[in-house]
Amino acid sequence: MTTNQRDRGAHFRALHQEPGAFVIPNPWDAGSARILASLGFEALATPSAAAAGARRISLAASLHRAAMTGMLDAAREVKEHGTFSYLDRIMTSQEWSRLGQL
Repeated sequence: MTTNQRDRGAHFRALHQEPGAFVIPNPWDAGSARILASLGFEALATPSAAAAGARRISLAASLHRAAMTGMLDAAREVKEHGTFSYLDRIMTSQEWSRLGQL
């Protein structure tokens, strides 16, 4: 039986309407998600932030660091050479020269 997003949302809202506390666990990985589902939990929290935290990964910090490094590289190259080329990031100038000789 296939359920669509609307049906899943309605079911999730219904879980909040049932008597008693609504407990939604936050598994750390696929294995713990399977175990929690087998214990009868009808919903599981999204574990992406927890998993990243467990691995000491900050996606925002990684993206920021990558963006800033790229901008600094570009600024440095423009200051030193007056231009910036993404092609130089793909292959060295010697590799480009050899490619032109083919």
